[in-house]
Amino acid sequence: MATTINLICQRCLEPAATDIKADVQLWLLRDEARADRLPDDADFLVLDEDGRIDLADALEDELILALPLAPMHENCVVYPVAESEDAEVEAPKRENPFEVLASLKGRTEKE
Repeated sequence: MATTINLICQRCLEPAATDIKADVQLWLLRDEARADRLPDDADFLVLDEDGRIDLADALEDELILALPLAPMHENCVVYPVAESEDAEVEAPKRENPFEVLASLKGRTEKE
């Protein structure tokens, strides 16, 4: 199964036509008890009471699973962000909460 859909490019945030291809191999079962006989990597669908499945839902699920994690254009140009001189801002010095205790200890020893 194959189709082309427009997704948002994760580099430039513009629409990107993305080809989606999925090799679908589904086993159709009448009940879940028969799933134990299938190979471990087999995908299966359980038929309803009338022996039918909702094909549109099954195809939609397979297409969603085939979507790329981060869609992007093949030749999308990303411009590097220029580092400014302000990038290395020194963090303010934190006060030691125990300095107060040390000063109190020094007072008691002098007295």
